[in-house]
Amino acid sequence: MNEPLYPWLQPHWQQLWAYAEQQRIPQALIFSGHSGLGKEALALAFAHSLLCLSPHNGLACRMCHACDLLEAGNHPDLLFLQPEETGKQIGIDAVRRLLSQLALKPQYQRQRMVLIQPADAMNTAAANAFLKCLEEPTERTSFILLTSHANRLPATIRSRCQHLHFLPPITELATNWLKQQGVNQSPEVLLAMAQGSPILALEYARQGIEKLRGQIFED
Repeated sequence: MNEPLYPWLQPHWQQLWAYAEQQRIPQALIFSGHSGLGKEALALAFAHSLLCLSPHNGLACRMCHACDLLEAGNHPDLLFLQPEETGKQIGIDAVRRLLSQLALKPQYQRQRMVLIQPADAMNTAAANAFLKCLEEPTERTSFILLTSHANRLPATIRSRCQHLHFLPPITELATNWLKQQGVNQSPEVLLAMAQGSPILALEYARQGIEKLRGQIFED
């Protein structure tokens, strides 16, 4: 991925790239908001643009060696912290493994990025261990914490991060985007079911959830 895929992410993208242009990349960012708004897509796009050796207009070039590694999913300076299984917690052992990786210098001369998703899955011990990363920052390393429940993160972590909160786009923008994806039947209903999250509404459309909803109402 080399650019934000969704039009409603443009204001956040511009804010993030301004950090890069000013060489003031935050040590830690929290991306919060409902699922289905594209938080992960934006985090990956930002990470790719910072790791790319020859970004163009703020976007990864997709042609350099770093982009080849990113495309293959094995760039050494893009790290992930996440549960081993969906719905499970992130334990202290996973954070300790991350700390051991961060003890080494980045392998390339650009930024090292760590994406944590969902950040609120860290248990108490893991969160306390991760706090050391923020209190004792390592060289050229930035963290992006993705969460739908920012209030579940310890205040000590929240206070050390800059916060980008993602809100559902206006209905017109969301419905137009859904129609561009081929969703022409009841996009407004799907958006309502998805609490305004277009990506989740698209998933519902592909699963036929709206049709099933209508059948339930008829029954």
